[in-house]
Amino acid sequence: MKTKEEQIIFISKQAEFEGQLARLYELYENKFPEFNIWPFLVKEERKHEEWLKQIIPKIKDGTIYFFLEDLTLQAIVQAIGYINKEYELASIEGITLVRAISVAHGIEGSALDKNFFHYLDSQSPAIQEILDNLNQDTKKHRDKLLQAMNHPLSEEFWKI
Repeated sequence: MKTKEEQIIFISKQAEFEGQLARLYELYENKFPEFNIWPFLVKEERKHEEWLKQIIPKIKDGTIYFFLEDLTLQAIVQAIGYINKEYELASIEGITLVRAISVAHGIEGSALDKNFFHYLDSQSPAIQEILDNLNQDTKKHRDKLLQAMNHPLSEEFWKI
């Protein structure tokens, strides 16, 4: 059984992951302002970060308990490290549009492949709905980025 502190750390790391992803997408937005997918993704990731932060008080007061795997926490910490590394590289060395799309697609796909949102199991239907929405939104992001990878110059794929 995980302690409240362990659960809070986990949810906080997930929120940090979403926040760092929004930060990376903001950088991409500044570098490639002609493509409106970046502002959309920034808004989405900020929304996800806020959803996760809203869960923390419910863990603290004991109304929600999460069952989680230690391996998922490690995967999230690694993903945050990767996002920060990509941010620094893009800031210092620059980045091409194709690379930005590829990195973003890889991060979104990795979150799904590593089941970031399925290792959480809440007894609360409202919280479970948030987790399901996080997963569905991430699938949409990955799919939209895949379309962009396959057709990077086609404006129709950049319409949100």
